[in-house]
Amino acid sequence: MPKNKMPGILLVGMPYVGKSTIGKKVAELLGFDFFDGDAEIEKVYPDRQKYLDESGDEKYVEMETDIVAKLPLHNSVLAPGGSVLYSEKAKKCLQPCFKVYLNASLETIKSRITEIDKRGIVRLRKMGLDNLYAERKGIYQSYMNIELDSEKNSADEAAVKIVKAYCIRQLSKNKSGINYISTNQKSMAGFNDALMLGLAPDKGLFVPDKFPLFSEDE
Repeated sequence: MPKNKMPGILLVGMPYVGKSTIGKKVAELLGFDFFDGDAEIEKVYPDRQKYLDESGDEKYVEMETDIVAKLPLHNSVLAPGGSVLYSEKAKKCLQPCFKVYLNASLETIKSRITEIDKRGIVRLRKMGLDNLYAERKGIYQSYMNIELDSEKNSADEAAVKIVKAYCIRQLSKNKSGINYISTNQKSMAGFNDALMLGLAPDKGLFVPDKFPLFSEDE
């Protein structure tokens, strides 16, 4: 029986935040396929650092974009290298995905680093890790749907939270015009907040101010 066609999930973030580990768990929970961007590059260019050294940052991003753009955007979890969002083409291509920024402190990333000069990290030598972290954080935050702290959650906890947020996002489509009011008449919320809170702050139950129309699939 074929799967329903569901939007993919994109995990972005700095190296060493756990994108691959968490991404595999998200894919397993949803029955999606998982694609590690670095692994996909290494199928074509086994030594990513050598390619970066010989071709430069811009060519590396172009190559990475071409490879990532060929990955499926439905029923999949994608964990590309963090440099892919330097490409406007990649950002446009990946826009339909549910976008998750996995964050960790700079101190934590430094503590996890092993052979950072062999990872093929774009702009690292030009900027240094501290400046690169600050630059990319702004890029990720401007593009994401949600941000999740990978330090404060285990891989299993992070995966469950991502799946929950993804499901809420799917349920809330086309329901943006509906407000929810507490049965105690003191609290109001949109669909996402009402679904996440469950019980209203005034201890009442959230009910819609009008009844939404659901499709047959929903």
